[in-house]
Amino acid sequence: MTTLYLDYVSNLFIIMTSRQLAYTASLFMLVLCVCALLKDRHPRLQMTLWLLVFVRALIPAHWSTSFNLRHLLEQWLPQVKYFDPLFQLHQLDLIIHLSAPISVQFPYITWSMALLLAWISITTLLFIRLFNQRKQFRKIVQQSDVVTQASHLALFYHLHGKFKLRRTVSLVAGDANVSPFTIGTLRPVIYLPKEMLNSLDKQALMSVIAHEMAHIKRYDDLSGLARQLMQRVLFFFPVVWFTNRQIDEQKEIACDRMAVTSSKLTVGDYANSLLSIVKHFQNQSSVKVPSLSLRRQSYRARLLALKHYSIKGLSSGSLALSAALLTILFIMPMGSQHAISHTLKLRSLQALPEPMPLLSPPVQGGELYAGFHDVDIRLPMGVGKMQVFHDGLDFMVPVGSPVFAMADGKVIKVVDQPEDGIAMTSGGYVLIEHTNGIEASYHYVGNSSLQPNQLIKQGEQVGELLRVAFSPRDFPENLEQPRVPARVHISTRYQDVAIDPSQVIDLSQYTR
Repeated sequence: MTTLYLDYVSNLFIIMTSRQLAYTASLFMLVLCVCALLKDRHPRLQMTLWLLVFVRALIPAHWSTSFNLRHLLEQWLPQVKYFDPLFQLHQLDLIIHLSAPISVQFPYITWSMALLLAWISITTLLFIRLFNQRKQFRKIVQQSDVVTQASHLALFYHLHGKFKLRRTVSLVAGDANVSPFTIGTLRPVIYLPKEMLNSLDKQALMSVIAHEMAHIKRYDDLSGLARQLMQRVLFFFPVVWFTNRQIDEQKEIACDRMAVTSSKLTVGDYANSLLSIVKHFQNQSSVKVPSLSLRRQSYRARLLALKHYSIKGLSSGSLALSAALLTILFIMPMGSQHAISHTLKLRSLQALPEPMPLLSPPVQGGELYAGFHDVDIRLPMGVGKMQVFHDGLDFMVPVGSPVFAMADGKVIKVVDQPEDGIAMTSGGYVLIEHTNGIEASYHYVGNSSLQPNQLIKQGEQVGELLRVAFSPRDFPENLEQPRVPARVHISTRYQDVAIDPSQVIDLSQYTR
């Protein structure tokens, strides 16, 4: 496995992650506005919306549909159509910088490889910490005693019947100084501290057990574990941490409502029970909490939510329909993949002045290989393919073929060492600012005698085509060194705007 392959995998990971995070951040802002309007009402709807933010981060970045929120926004904000194309161009610039070596002493260890290694290391440590925490709570359960007191069991089985749970649920009590919690999915266990079990009255105890039963009914331990795993995978993204916290808060509010409904307690009685729990733990600073925060501010929000649970006049059917419509609109990406090439070509036409003399081809003969459009690249380990934007034009010619200047100009940069991201994958390149304002990059070019700031004439030799060592577009399934056609890659810009090379290069001799 070569260092170029590792750099490719690292860059691919950054491309996919950054695009998904951009879509997730856009969705996050929309959900944040909606939930701010709802305030303490309709926790299920709010929780559904926050879950959409999590789901959006899991959807592959290149996945799109024929209709999404972008189509609606374009009616009022035409600039939205440039969101994806410009973002992809910025991604390409980012990859160029991250593919640079971290130091001269380690020329084949790039920043992207270092970032991927750091992500793997930190995520692994966070996973270990999470599973150790769950192991501690399971140990607490194992060291606890099954509740046998008749009055407590009668209350427990009464609520078990009210929630119509088909799974076997155990009620245990122990000496550990933790808040009540539920752990397990197939055979869930409710834990209560012995001191709390003996000190609470029947009403407060019913509220606590009913709340934990609601968690079991909703499979909150399983869904919470899945969200915690994802939170650790995306530990570097604050939106995920904030979203997870919002889901936990809305989950507690929804369980409060289920507990009130199933236990037949009044809202006032249940609220008093919550306050008694806060009073019980307020002087115990060493309390460990698996999911529910015992901060007074958190309980205050739950009490307010019990009072203002829903919007007057909005039925459950309307709520479900609203959630479905929001799901269809919000879960989709902000742009469609198939529109990227068309949008960038249109932008390229608008950026170029008319008329502009055409540049001569950079090579003699050869064939065109790939142009200013989306191309498929193969994902590692046979996962599949995804599309990325190819920002230039490729000319297939034999290795060692001379490469010529397409017009008069001045040499800006000559690179034949892996000092940056471009040279890492192409071996070398030459950047020339031509007199017509076009800035052209000649990639896979080496053995150049040019120097920076040197003036060059049209037709003068820029360098020779190097042997291509790497190309993700044709990367084989067996992870061996790829064999691809040797080619000169030309990318052009005008006033810092990416230009379709086919619009400025004379390609009349090529069959397209």
